[in-house]
Amino acid sequence: MSDRIIPALIPDVRPTRTEPRCGRPTAAPDLAQVLAVPSTTTWTYAIARVDRSGRVSEQSIIDALGWTVDDALSLTTVGVGAGTYRRAADGWYHLTPRREIRIPAAMRARCGIAKGDRLLLAACAERDTLVIYTMPELDRLISPHHETAQPGGHL
Repeated sequence: MSDRIIPALIPDVRPTRTEPRCGRPTAAPDLAQVLAVPSTTTWTYAIARVDRSGRVSEQSIIDALGWTVDDALSLTTVGVGAGTYRRAADGWYHLTPRREIRIPAAMRARCGIAKGDRLLLAACAERDTLVIYTMPELDRLISPHHETAQPGGHL
């Protein structure tokens, strides 16, 4: 008798994918379009680091939004350096048990987000929305305004 393992009898132990892949990125809107809100709308900002598993922990942002681990969230990628989370009954994403934001691997790959990278988090409770920007995307959006801040320029 042979001691060979018969492949057909070995169960597939690879984890099954429970989260959908991020949708195709859309064209990045102008910063004015992203943040064009009535003057009564309040945004809360924070800069946080991404851990090795793609999680971002910033409790001030989660507190400002009032999100819990039971809330379902949708995720939309915006361009190649930003994403938007919104509370949605049919959302596939949730905060981690420690109330961290989980950034899926597909979005991290598309946006070039690596362990230790800093992200700008912009939360608007009135819109129930969290916008995440990579530093290169933030630079792309605001660098035109740096020219007007040069000596002799006008703000």
